[in-house]
Amino acid sequence: MQYTDRDRITILQSIKPLIKYRYIEEKRLNPEVEKSKLIFSSTSKGFSYAWALGLVNTKDITKIKKDDTIIDYVKFIGEVFTPLQHKEMLGLLFTELANGSLDYEENNEDRKKDLIKESFRSALFALIQKENYDSHFLSDNRTVEWLRKLYSIEELKMMKRHFIQIKNNLDDTIKRLPG
Repeated sequence: MQYTDRDRITILQSIKPLIKYRYIEEKRLNPEVEKSKLIFSSTSKGFSYAWALGLVNTKDITKIKKDDTIIDYVKFIGEVFTPLQHKEMLGLLFTELANGSLDYEENNEDRKKDLIKESFRSALFALIQKENYDSHFLSDNRTVEWLRKLYSIEELKMMKRHFIQIKNNLDDTIKRLPG
């Protein structure tokens, strides 16, 4: 904790816009007592915006003490993927969150899961196109666990069929290119 010479009223006035635009949330330590201590914590939108601006990194976000699907996903990315892959793996998700995708649904687990699924699938397509792509992360037990947690068997089969179709399209295109 860092000391500041500002009084509580000044601090509260300074963070009111952050609360209003849902970058942070305030909670009372004891909700039944009006003068109870206030606790301020970052929302998904808040830490996503800070990450997009480069103010925090993936490791900083994993330190947030919050039981949250998105925090768990960020921890998974931090453990399984290299720091260079974090941008692809989290970029779309954090862009969506920073743009307010969960503004009024911060506790909607289905919406969070949908955002994570969309982000993972999109990031996987981006990584595949990299010259130094390495698919070994897909064999990692933590990845298998997350895929089973996020996607139904049918969704995984559909994703696999989609990859096969892309491979076939690429093969066909390569055959037809001159040279």
